[in-house]
Amino acid sequence: MKKAKKLLVVVVAVIAVIFALLFLPPRLTKTFSKQKAFSYVQNNQTELTRLAQDIIDGKIRTPYQQEDYTVQYFKSPSAVSEPIVEFSGQGFGIAPSGYYTGFYYSPKDIPVRYNGIGTAMEPYKNGWAYHEAGDNHGYTEKICDSWYWFEFYF
Repeated sequence: MKKAKKLLVVVVAVIAVIFALLFLPPRLTKTFSKQKAFSYVQNNQTELTRLAQDIIDGKIRTPYQQEDYTVQYFKSPSAVSEPIVEFSGQGFGIAPSGYYTGFYYSPKDIPVRYNGIGTAMEPYKNGWAYHEAGDNHGYTEKICDSWYWFEFYF
């Protein structure tokens, strides 16, 4: 009987976690918005560029936590990619309804796909969009010189 109760508690807990991950509205997770990212980059461009360049130069290792963002350096993994320093601010969900948002530094001022994998994109709204296999897709938009906003959905 005790084993059955423990098993029931574990099953209910697992179901509750899965339910929360699938159905918890993003507005109830950490607050992060495109407007906040644009403002943050525009108000701190000099310091952020210095930080990004220090990461590229190997003076700071990543992943690195910077305020509300997780910072990662993605070197060029292929000939169709560009190195970037990515500041991921928010991610939510499990495929096929998950997404990531944030901004990145592109030293050559080239817009790139999520994690710097590829540059082939089509003009869309105020930036560029792309579609990958299945329902994966993304959007990037220029904030200011060498800095871009990104959204990636999987």
